[in-house]
Amino acid sequence: MFCDIIEEEEEEKEEEEEEEKEEEDVEEEGENEKMIYNYENQLEELKKDISALVNLENMILAWESKDCFLNEIDNFTQIVKNEIAPSKSKFLEFSIMIQRIMNAKVKANFSKEFFCHIFDNFQTEIELYFKDLLIDRDYKCFKTNEIFLAEGVSHRINQFCSFATQFHNKTKKRLAMTEPYDAYNPIKLPFNYLENIYYSSSRKTSDQVITEIIIKDDIDGFIRFVSENETFDIFTYSYDSLILEIVNLYKKSYYKIDSRFDNVTLLDYSIYQGSLKIFKYLLMKKTPFTKLNAALFAICGGNIEIIGILENDLGIRYNEECLLWAIKFYNNDVVEYLIETHHIRCTSKAIVQSVKYANYPVLLQLLEDSNCLSTRICTNNDNEALLLKILETKNYDFLKFLVPSPHFDINTHVIKHVKYIGGFKSHYGDTALSWAISIQDIPLIKLILLRPDLKRKQQIYFAETCYHNGSEFISHEECQSLAFKTENKEIINLFLKKWPRLNPKDIAIKTINEDTGDREWIEYSEVIANIKNPEVIQLFRHKKILKNIKNS
Repeated sequence: MFCDIIEEEEEEKEEEEEEEKEEEDVEEEGENEKMIYNYENQLEELKKDISALVNLENMILAWESKDCFLNEIDNFTQIVKNEIAPSKSKFLEFSIMIQRIMNAKVKANFSKEFFCHIFDNFQTEIELYFKDLLIDRDYKCFKTNEIFLAEGVSHRINQFCSFATQFHNKTKKRLAMTEPYDAYNPIKLPFNYLENIYYSSSRKTSDQVITEIIIKDDIDGFIRFVSENETFDIFTYSYDSLILEIVNLYKKSYYKIDSRFDNVTLLDYSIYQGSLKIFKYLLMKKTPFTKLNAALFAICGGNIEIIGILENDLGIRYNEECLLWAIKFYNNDVVEYLIETHHIRCTSKAIVQSVKYANYPVLLQLLEDSNCLSTRICTNNDNEALLLKILETKNYDFLKFLVPSPHFDINTHVIKHVKYIGGFKSHYGDTALSWAISIQDIPLIKLILLRPDLKRKQQIYFAETCYHNGSEFISHEECQSLAFKTENKEIINLFLKKWPRLNPKDIAIKTINEDTGDREWIEYSEVIANIKNPEVIQLFRHKKILKNIKNS
């Protein structure tokens, strides 16, 4: 079919070339104005959407009793169904918010009815998100490290575990159709040492008792316990493997971990739990603490008075890393304290952290700060990459805001994986453009193509396995090839308008020959030969694409 098309094509007329060139010049003139308009417009839209989520969050946090919840639930349901659920992006952000509230704000004593209501009414929308976020497919268990332990509230997470079990039971039938392996492999609830202490043991050890006393900040119980146990020394006692959430937290911290880390003192732990009364008592007794890590313990504890005492009396200093941890733990009063009292300058790292941990009140505040928005967005770090987090959470609103920003590197690759293949360290992943193409989001593609600094050659890397010997290697493909393979006429036309002079290599794919196991290029002719959409074929005929390729 394509040979016939090539033969039927006539010589390209000079008049058509001139007309196309004039059209291109006119389009280029308005690009900068469009980018400025889109940036400002998307910023306002983003603020509006985040404000809606913050208002909804405030409504949830105001429910202090079961009766209050029952009185407001109808209004809540209507807001979510009418304003949140219709937007894929907004609903996923709402899902993150609910997940965080269940983790970090479970101390507000929300009733199980509230959580069950969320799943009963929005099960279809929320099911896939929670399954991917909370369940480790390799081990069929909850991702305890990131979701539960690192949030510093693992001792209260039993309410969520019960709720999550109900969720899995409710969705088992649906999973049997879509994910059979998941449905018939029960999910393991997170095993937590402290939970095991509180709810599985009728007879507690001295370690267990003192831990619970500190968490409750029961100063009378603490003094009584010390006086009744002669062998218990507040100066030498330390936690080893007991405090699992602290160990996990510090493995991910920005702070250097010294050799004393495994010996968490009583004063350290009182700081971490924000237990002010016991903290003051131990400080008065001059018990030891780990000064190197005290700042981070205090930020996680979230007690402003403890933070102030450590600074004024013990010379502890707080910096930008502390601000980031306050955002992560949703200690927004600490965020405000650090900004106002210590004049810590917010950078794009704070924006990254707010998006990463769904701290929408802080994010909204940062979006009002022109100085914060003027710093270059960090996208080249795997753990803190804003682009990676946006793609993972499908946060369309934020991506559409970032794309027009001159401070965002539109050509960066998201480093999803790092593997050592053939002795070399290989990174591979998506760009904003390749991701927009893969989901065929035409408005987003248009925004990206408006960027004057967008590189034509954007190679997308992916891993492949050689069936001959099981070895892996990295293949790559150009964005234009991805666009052509969608067979979406509008997407292909957008690319041809942006780059009318097509280079055959731009639609070639470097992959593996399954017969020989050798790496080779799949030529442009093979890519095009697989296109069956008659509208796209007609577009190629009109644009003289096939003739240009042949002549190349």
